[in-house]
Amino acid sequence: MNGPTKKFPLKSHLWRYYLRRFRNSLCWNTALVSAWLVAVEFFYGPGEALTDQYPYVIGGLCALGLVGLLVSLGYFLARLMALMTYTGSLRRSMNRYQAHTPVQDPYEVLEKDIRCRLFEITDIYLGNDWLVFPGQAMKRDQITDILLERLSGSYLSKKCRLHVKDSRGNSMYQDLAPSQAPEYVYHYLTGLHPASSRGSFEARQGLGAIAAYQEKLQKEREEAGKGAPTLGISAWDRSPVLEDNHVRYAYERWLLASYSLYLAADPQYHADFAYTGGYQRTAYQQDNARKLLAEPWDIHDKEELLDTVRHLVRTGRDRRDGWQLGRAPMILGFAYIAGMITHEELLEYSLEPALAIQQTFRTWQELLESNLEGYAAWARKKKFIAHRRRILQELIRDPDSLINTESIQADLAALYQEAAG
Repeated sequence: MNGPTKKFPLKSHLWRYYLRRFRNSLCWNTALVSAWLVAVEFFYGPGEALTDQYPYVIGGLCALGLVGLLVSLGYFLARLMALMTYTGSLRRSMNRYQAHTPVQDPYEVLEKDIRCRLFEITDIYLGNDWLVFPGQAMKRDQITDILLERLSGSYLSKKCRLHVKDSRGNSMYQDLAPSQAPEYVYHYLTGLHPASSRGSFEARQGLGAIAAYQEKLQKEREEAGKGAPTLGISAWDRSPVLEDNHVRYAYERWLLASYSLYLAADPQYHADFAYTGGYQRTAYQQDNARKLLAEPWDIHDKEELLDTVRHLVRTGRDRRDGWQLGRAPMILGFAYIAGMITHEELLEYSLEPALAIQQTFRTWQELLESNLEGYAAWARKKKFIAHRRRILQELIRDPDSLINTESIQADLAALYQEAAG
């Protein structure tokens, strides 16, 4: 399982999404037709006395039912049409950006690019290059506006509508229920696209204000990038790349394998086995890693980091606890991404926890199953535990995953010397 090379089953996800909506409309339509026919049969049959006594009332109710039936039928036909045409709609939205090489099969392109279904509770899909809503796709480097609209202000709905616009004037939206944490999704996406404007959809009416805001953001971004290494901009978060940290040595892959369950379970945070530390070293990820170390780890400097690592190694070895031992190289990876330690220090400080892991567990599966037990006791929420258990089984079954390509019993001293030399 090597991060971006694993295909995401987008086609089946979208099919289930549209089939579910069609099935719901069919059920509603069937129920309304049945109710209307039963009402007509009653009022012009056994209940004819009521019809004779209140002809206008009964006639009005039947007419109202007929209108509702026609509306329901229109809704049903719209869902049927969406089910039949969503692939074509997806292809057309992609071809806005592919004028010279039009996309024929959108899934062939997107399934290689998409990394995850956002937080596993939305119908939003995030990739290296594409952001996908059902039936719509947008190039991430073209996004200029991410706006949130509360539908309760205009409709009898508790949902929020997430709008995304690009530099060419195209837009797409997705309605999110309260259970899908719309504000959290909104803040997450705006964080991933720091150059985009953001705010309330209702308040963003003045085009001049939007342009001025975007210009201000662009200037801030340019200022932030001055003095930074000229390594380009990340495809994921569009922030400056601070260091080329692609994995080059077996020792780096061994370290990633030790906390591969964490990385594989959280793809929406850009976890990637292609990079030392598990994440690309960008300005955005540096800020994320610093926040993560500060809360909940309460780590703010190198001394606190090493104290925490020593504690995890000691308790993990004494208790034969993969939850403690596996997190020791993990927080060192975070510290490297945060800029708290250098690449050389990451390799050096990771050797002790790596040796402790090797001396305590015979296989990666033993380590990760022990890690999962500790996670289950900490997380407690069944759906999170079930998700991580499913990820562990995927890692075990995937012949290309790090736990199947790197040996836990490798000669760590030799691997370290190769990487550090």
